[in-house]
Amino acid sequence: MKRNLKLQDLSETDRQLVEIALSASRSAYAPYSGFSVGAAARCSTGELFIGANLENASYGLSICAEVSVIATANTSGSLNIDTIAVVGRQTRHSEVGCQVVVPCG
Repeated sequence: MKRNLKLQDLSETDRQLVEIALSASRSAYAPYSGFSVGAAARCSTGELFIGANLENASYGLSICAEVSVIATANTSGSLNIDTIAVVGRQTRHSEVGCQVVVPCG
């Protein structure tokens, strides 16, 4: 069953995580798709990490935002991720069309 939640339906901490993911999307490198994605992860310790998609002309070498944030948390020694928020948008410099997106893989 597909269920859509509004941002205001989320807890304050989850809304903050979505906002952090949106901010992280500004660091994305998406010259080919024009679709910038940011991710934010909250670990069981409360630590927060961010990641963004990094495209390559050879799409197979691209890194999605979810992998980016998990790698960042892991290399920092935080292995227990509780929550991940992922936000995608059409352009690097616009908030228009911003949406929470499903994980890429």
